[in-house]
Amino acid sequence: MAPDLVLAAAIGAVCLALASTLWALSVRRRADDRIAAFKLRINRLEGLADATQASAEAFDAAMLTLEDGETRLAWGEDSLTFCAELMDLPQTPAAERPTAVIEALMRADPDHARKLTGLIEQGEGCAFQVRGANGY
Repeated sequence: MAPDLVLAAAIGAVCLALASTLWALSVRRRADDRIAAFKLRINRLEGLADATQASAEAFDAAMLTLEDGETRLAWGEDSLTFCAELMDLPQTPAAERPTAVIEALMRADPDHARKLTGLIEQGEGCAFQVRGANGY
């Protein structure tokens, strides 16, 4: 009887080892699939970011980011400087210029203020075109 129990225990241990190995392979395969999906998504988003930046540079646009209550220029420094000039803003250091433009847009039009408030508070997208006193 004892040899049968030893044999049964050994077979049980082998089955447990096989099950553990198969489970580990399954977990790894799922993890590899998720990593591949994330890599595809990251590559797609990087492509979109590159296209957006190229579009902004090609069409004289500036991209501002709002993070933790701080406004920063992502790209388009020349366009932002030109925009500030069109809006007759006083000369400001480059680091302060994005905030000055946002504040000027909010003062210029109640609709701009509403859109920018929605952007800041709720993350709603918005875009603006600036026309200076001379119409361009």
